[in-house]
Amino acid sequence: DQVKERISRLEEKISEVESHVKNRDKVDESDFKALIDEVENQDDQIDEIREGYVELGEMMQLVLEELKN
Repeated sequence: DQVKERISRLEEKISEVESHVKNRDKVDESDFKALIDEVENQDDQIDEIREGYVELGEMMQLVLEELKN
């Protein structure tokens, strides 16, 4: 009986550890997903800013051409 109880407690402990590891993996995965989403967001914002500067440069060229005439 003692052996069965010890085995049962050991199995419970193993299950707890496995559950903890699985939960930790999920947290790590969600953390990475959040980081990737943030980096992609920033990349999109950088592209929008870059496009804005290109448009601003084009407008400035048009203004300079008008001022020359």
